Amino acid sequence: MIIKILVCHPDGVFVEFLRRYLDVYGFDIKVTTDCVEGITQLIHFKPHLVVVNKEFKGIDAKGFLTKKNATQVSAQIPVFLIGTFTSREIMELKTMNARAFISNPVNPVILVERVMNLFSLPLPTVKKTMPMLMDINARGNIIIAQLEGNFEPEKLELFNYYLRSYCVEKKIKAPRLLLIIPSLYPETVTESNIARLFRFLTYPELTVEPHGVKILTGVSELKELLETSADYKRFEIATDFLSALQTLQIDFDKKKTVPAEFIKKGSIYIFDLYDSSGKRVIPAHTPVSEKIIGFLTEQG
Repeated sequence: MIIKILVCHPDGVFVEFLRRYLDVYGFDIKVTTDCVEGITQLIHFKPHLVVVNKEFKGIDAKGFLTKKNATQVSAQIPVFLIGTFTSREIMELKTMNARAFISNPVNPVILVERVMNLFSLPLPTVKKTMPMLMDINARGNIIIAQLEGNFEPEKLELFNYYLRSYCVEKKIKAPRLLLIIPSLYPETVTESNIARLFRFLTYPELTVEPHGVKILTGVSELKELLETSADYKRFEIATDFLSALQTLQIDFDKKKTVPAEFIKKGSIYIFDLYDSSGKRVIPAHTPVSEKIIGFLTEQG
């Protein structure tokens, strides 16, 4: 049997994350940011469990439970409540079939464990390999993230949730990202995991330009997949941290072309310039000489 879970929470970013996170474990998830809609879904979706936030505009968790318990069928559905509760509230809400009380911020690992325990399901197998390690730092609209060890689907969803929440909180519309991936188990470098890694590209409120994503990695399997992918091949595989960060700071697309007529004697470019064959013709931080101008003229 597939467990059906209804999540009612006013934070749209959070419920979208939770839907994808719980989906990794095979649950059938429906989410809503409207508590009244949640009451309607009790009838149509027929969930085995409801996860509800304590506070909503117009109706709180107690009001939701009162309406849910008005019919015999929905009254039997267990509920997990999210929020801060007093001992008195917990005692009262337990009489209304509230089975668990989850504090904010929600730990999705604990939530999954409680769902598994409620339905007497086996807990996820503990992997013998190194777990996915994640470290995220931000400097304004530049986000630096280091991921390594294992591409775990649920943690990739968590990574995107952290990224998206930060952008929403700071009102960042066009983030730039430096992804540092020192090592990975090759078997976890799959198309589905890569799609999860770059989930942030699909968020409608964000505009992420290809030159705004730099990837610093020595993992050959990852580099090969990125370089052959129609969706990700425009992302730069960086050679070192400082140059990648510098490029993001000045927000310049290194793959743009520079018309030859704009190149003048004495001009200095912060990046190497290459001709159409891939040959470097103008080194970075080097004044353009008469010799270089002559070479470009000969090449037409």
